[in-house]
Amino acid sequence: MPPMETPPHTRGKTAAGGGMERKVTGIISNISPDTGKMTITDASGISITFSTGPNMDLKDFRTGDQVVAEYSSSGVIQSIEKQTE
Repeated sequence: MPPMETPPHTRGKTAAGGGMERKVTGIISNISPDTGKMTITDASGISITFSTGPNMDLKDFRTGDQVVAEYSSSGVIQSIEKQTE
């Protein structure tokens, strides 16, 4: 029996400082620039709510945007990019 593949939202690499950096690809299902919170739903339907870093500007992101986000093991988005179709 082949080993199970690690789900995309849990794959990661060691970041500078020793923490684990993870990546999620999905659609923004909720965003609140005032609180710095964002929920991303991946292709399997799993929704994860993240905090954003203090220097992250969310004004260019909207609900429904397809994005790829890298986040820390504590659930703070380190970088996010819109994906084009």
